[in-house]
Amino acid sequence: MPTVSIISSIHIHVKPDEAFAYVADLTRHGEWSTWPLKVEAVSPGAVVVGSRYRSVGHMLGLALHDELQVTDYQPSSLFGFTVKDVAGVLRHEFTFQPQEGGTLVVRTVSAPVSPLRKLLSSLIIPAVQPQNDKTLQLLKAQLEKMYSKASTVT
Repeated sequence: MPTVSIISSIHIHVKPDEAFAYVADLTRHGEWSTWPLKVEAVSPGAVVVGSRYRSVGHMLGLALHDELQVTDYQPSSLFGFTVKDVAGVLRHEFTFQPQEGGTLVVRTVSAPVSPLRKLLSSLIIPAVQPQNDKTLQLLKAQLEKMYSKASTVT
């Protein structure tokens, strides 16, 4: 089945391990979401591949109940998870690379789609891309507020 992906990136003035730790804490995603979002752990203990979460988000007047599962956990470099809802499965992947005294964060959101939806993606992606970019702007603001510039990579 074809896949559609949306890729956004941003430079953040914090160390990769700081950015990774914050993004890998799914319970904090509501702090930088563009809509009201609450995420709670279902699996006990530390975050590992396979850890499960539940979320409730509110968008366009709808309450969205989702099941999340961590798929990638490589400290300071890669964090990924899937979101399963009534519409299907979305995969979120974040990579963290040292860059210019901070971190380049690249977010890829992808979903398997039917061939028809693949054709329609050229209309959908331009509408969704600004929302993804805004989410990363909010992430940047949160992280740079939390960590001083003294913590940047040397």
